[in-house]
Amino acid sequence: AAATARLAVSMLDAGFEPTDFAKPVRVNSPAVNELPPEGSFDTTFCQKYELGGEDGKTFMLIPGTPATDAHDEKTEECADDAGTEESGTDTSDNDECQDCEVSVATLPFPQRVLHIFTYAATDKKYLHHATRAQRRHITVLEMEQENSYIQNLLMVLRKSEQVHAQDE
Repeated sequence: AAATARLAVSMLDAGFEPTDFAKPVRVNSPAVNELPPEGSFDTTFCQKYELGGEDGKTFMLIPGTPATDAHDEKTEECADDAGTEESGTDTSDNDECQDCEVSVATLPFPQRVLHIFTYAATDKKYLHHATRAQRRHITVLEMEQENSYIQNLLMVLRKSEQVHAQDE
């Protein structure tokens, strides 16, 4: 109740009537740093973003509006290059090291198992280290619902109590 009252006061202070916002619609909001601070009512966000996307409920940057957030700039780059790179490799130049390897031990347990299952069998070098491209591939593999073999393996890992002790 207090939040609703604060919202009404903020809207009136900003020159808006509560009836202007009588029918709220659930939307998907992008993760950007331009959201107004909590407790304030600000409509500048709506001057730069409009509903669009594939579902019609996602706020998208209005074409021609200058991007002031790193997320917006990345979104515009991705929109320009959409469909040009199908191999799954990262072609951006802002990464310091494309071939940097991280320890497999730092990955979540299901990803560790998938990494060893996928890469360590062919090259023992990757038993303990994973490249950026390999980590991306493992993440995609973990989320790929069509691959029933991998999904069954992950289901067994999640249901095993001994595995939960390994992940802690």
